[in-house]
Amino acid sequence: IPEVETGFNKEDGFMFKYSYFSELTSNLNWTIRGELTTKDESKIGFGFETVTSKYQNQLDFLYNLDGYWEISDKFAYETEKLRLVADGYYEFSDYSENRLGLELTRKYWDSPMGRWQAGILARDVSEKKDSKSIGGFYYGFKLDYNPHPNVVISYLGIKSHEQREYGDLLKDYGLGDNWLYKVDIPVSSGYSFGVNGVYNSDAVGWIHQIYSISKESCCFNTFLAYDVADKSWELKWKVKF
Repeated sequence: IPEVETGFNKEDGFMFKYSYFSELTSNLNWTIRGELTTKDESKIGFGFETVTSKYQNQLDFLYNLDGYWEISDKFAYETEKLRLVADGYYEFSDYSENRLGLELTRKYWDSPMGRWQAGILARDVSEKKDSKSIGGFYYGFKLDYNPHPNVVISYLGIKSHEQREYGDLLKDYGLGDNWLYKVDIPVSSGYSFGVNGVYNSDAVGWIHQIYSISKESCCFNTFLAYDVADKSWELKWKVKF
């Protein structure tokens, strides 16, 4: 099953992504995928996916066109009420970025005031940059409130005892208290209007304030968004064959 995506954003510039998915056995699939950009890193590679009724594992080997390999693995296990996700990433470069993560989520449950979901997480992320290391170990707690099918309001608290900076290793959230919201408003004929954002009330302030419009059909998806906090546009166009 081929899938192609192209578009533009502040970090990547113009980008082109592709992936091809094929079944080897009833529980084993293989993929070929790549990402080409004009501003950020470009990668090509292959992977294997193992799937059963309760768990899924995705192992990928990627070659960065800057001249080194990357390997990533993501394991997910689900029951009726719980979801456990463990992931890891390592790049064989002079910068040697590493990521390890573990997340346990109690899936949504109903209450008279709406649906709730809660989870805990722990991550260790690091990178060597200009002869010094950034990142470290952090942990947190997340609570999602779903008062309406199209609305999610969340709290994400992140703590770290490291004295080093995290830089882009922690770019979508900040240390301390993060408040998130996501609203999707269906309009008509597959169109929807979205509003979502992240506010860090400890130090960073607004991290994202995104307004978007999208059009989805059986094979095509078009997405246009503007981030007020980051002052950036994003355009994506995806097709499934």
